[in-house]
Amino acid sequence: MTHLDLKNLIDKLNSESPCELIKTTLLYDNVYYGTALLKDPIDYDYNTPTNPYKVYFIKNKDNIFVGAVLDMDNTNLHWYVLKEHRKQGILTNAMEEVIIDHLFSSRRSQRVTVDTADNFPEDSEKILLKLGFNKLPDDEFLLKKVDRKEIKFRENEVNKITLEDYMTIKKKINYLAISLKFLETEIEIKKGGKPCIKHLKNANLNLLRLKNEIQCIIDFE
Repeated sequence: MTHLDLKNLIDKLNSESPCELIKTTLLYDNVYYGTALLKDPIDYDYNTPTNPYKVYFIKNKDNIFVGAVLDMDNTNLHWYVLKEHRKQGILTNAMEEVIIDHLFSSRRSQRVTVDTADNFPEDSEKILLKLGFNKLPDDEFLLKKVDRKEIKFRENEVNKITLEDYMTIKKKINYLAISLKFLETEIEIKKGGKPCIKHLKNANLNLLRLKNEIQCIIDFE
């Protein structure tokens, strides 16, 4: 994902039109964590496996999204701040107060490689050193969880999934199940009534089981 891709995601969040390709949840104050796609799933090359991106989004004091941090697991982070909102400490504060500790809720260390082809690699280096990262060879930086002096954000502060969220998930699963069943029937008809692809049937069954599991959670709630 490029700087331009991150900028486009930020612009979509700031748009008045809702974007179905970005789903976020508030972590704390001005930091959101979510999943994002760069385009509609149907537009992706079916020969190339594609996973949704995990991204932190940062708002300023005016409630406008101004920054994003791409979470590439423990191997790297990639961030971008809108040009007019740089040099204000927005990214550094969000990293220090929320993002670093949230990352460490699922890993023991975090590596970051500074892209020297970036316009301002020295700025990224300053941010990392301020956050406590140790500089390694080849423009790589490392921060270990055990070296984190103070935990400022704890995982249990994250907003919990609501009953409304479960209902939305159930509807989406139902949509996928119906779409798969429709595809399964289409293939069977084109094959002259012969049994459909085994894995497609299994996928449909798994979706139905998942829908039932979600319903059990809803009933319990």
